[in-house]
Amino acid sequence: MGLLTRELIQDGRLLKRERVKVDELGCDVIVTELPAGEVVGISQKASPLEILVKVLVDENGKRVFGDDDAAFIGKNIPVAVATNLVNVSLRLSGMDGGVKEKN
Repeated sequence: MGLLTRELIQDGRLLKRERVKVDELGCDVIVTELPAGEVVGISQKASPLEILVKVLVDENGKRVFGDDDAAFIGKNIPVAVATNLVNVSLRLSGMDGGVKEKN
């Protein structure tokens, strides 16, 4: 085993990922755990949509959405889908409390 290098951890390579089948969207979605730097935002009451833009990634681990896309997601993805995807990320991040779907 070698020593830690910047290249070893760049681009979220060490973050856990999970492919989730989302029937409502007709596709699979790759969800990643929250990077350590983002957990601070969660503890400061980030909204589920703000979490989603940070944890939906493509095959290469690059974010699909930017920080400004939270409102776009909120207008276009059903609440049950958003809640499920956020909970997958929180589980991968070791934050199993999850979020509750609002009625």
